Amino acid sequence: MLTLDRFEAHLTATGIWPAEGRVVVGYSGGADSTCLIHLLARGKRNPIAAHLNHGQRPESEEEARKCAEFCQALGVSYAPGHADVPALAVERRVGIEEAGRIARYTFLHQVAQQFGAVRVATAHTLTDHVETVLLHIIRGSGRRGLGGIAAESGDLIRPMLAFDRETTRAYCKHHGLWFHDDPANVDDRHARSRLRNRVFPVLKELNPSIEEALARLAGVMREEDVFLDGAAAATLEQLETPLNGPLGILTRHLEIALDLDHIRHYPQALVRRGIRLCFETLGAELDHHQTALVLDGMLGGVKGSITAAGGVVAADWDHRRVHFFRHHKAVAVDTALEVPGRVEAAELGWAVTAEAAEHDGATQERASLAAFIDGDRVSRPLNVRTHRAGDRIQPLGAKGSRKLSDLFGEAHLTVLARQRVPIVCDAQGPVWCPGIALSERVATTDASSCAWRLDFHPAGDSLQSVM
Repeated sequence: MLTLDRFEAHLTATGIWPAEGRVVVGYSGGADSTCLIHLLARGKRNPIAAHLNHGQRPESEEEARKCAEFCQALGVSYAPGHADVPALAVERRVGIEEAGRIARYTFLHQVAQQFGAVRVATAHTLTDHVETVLLHIIRGSGRRGLGGIAAESGDLIRPMLAFDRETTRAYCKHHGLWFHDDPANVDDRHARSRLRNRVFPVLKELNPSIEEALARLAGVMREEDVFLDGAAAATLEQLETPLNGPLGILTRHLEIALDLDHIRHYPQALVRRGIRLCFETLGAELDHHQTALVLDGMLGGVKGSITAAGGVVAADWDHRRVHFFRHHKAVAVDTALEVPGRVEAAELGWAVTAEAAEHDGATQERASLAAFIDGDRVSRPLNVRTHRAGDRIQPLGAKGSRKLSDLFGEAHLTVLARQRVPIVCDAQGPVWCPGIALSERVATTDASSCAWRLDFHPAGDSLQSVM
């Protein structure tokens, strides 16, 4: 029998519940979430019960009303919501189950933001966990899928994962708690329902302790998965090649490149896992077939490309390197720069500052991340903007003007970096592009009496330049 003491001991042993701050709990009205809400209320954990009405069944309005009454009786904060899951399924081009999942987690995080909660909790049980493992086995999942449902993932926690579904139902019945059963749980049109109602009973005949056995398997797989991810990350560090030189901060969260010269020196298992890690880092997942396609291309030395599901993250490769990147809509920036002053484009990852300074006469590098310009030679006003077609500049020491796009190519800037690099301009045009060129037209000389210092910083950094 599940008791409050047993539940509290589990929370203490795992440390899964935050010591401070509130937690939003997904509350469907089913036995699992009803049990969780009741235990948390008894333990004075002060949960926020978030109930999303999918509006797909006639009785859903009545269920939402009863959920509200239950929370009111317990003194638990209640946050209702409504979603049009069928419409979302059409919009996202996914099935009803996946659309429902998207709607639920989106809603839970919205409630968390509304209440300033530090975590989101769901009532997934040990039974859900082992059903997930079985489904992944049936679908031919790799080691990661065999790890099942994680007890913690980012800001998401699952405090009921140690208890099976029979235990939560028994708890609710023992305490006389209202709960409802979702008809989808017995609808064999859904793969999980068929597994639960047809396959699992047979497995339980073969091994009455099948849940514990699969849970042990998942635990081992999860531990090994963490270890192998670490090994794959170390492999990536050996293969990774820097992009965009000193301007690498512009796209460090948007693209990754791996040098393929020594790819065959590493185990294919780690390289394969590294490919998936690169996509996951950029916000997408690859299936087994797609991963094999990228690996074969990397090893085969032929050109190719692939885009992950969702169309946001892609990779292309040739015999020299593989380039993973996240498609990112170009953001145009055009803001006045005062002296002294600062322009920050947090969405692009940079800031540019200007201040009066004394130039010590040292030779300037035309591609530095800091520059001195002659305030008397500037055609005011100054502004900072992103690149425009046709932009030209006369680089320091050069005899004529050059297209910035050509200079970007010589600096080996990626397409993403070219869209994001700041350009300081005056009324006549570009005068400085950090890491690329300083204009001969405004550079300080020994005769300069009004020097301004320009600095390129990572966004949020106001203490020092990244020279």
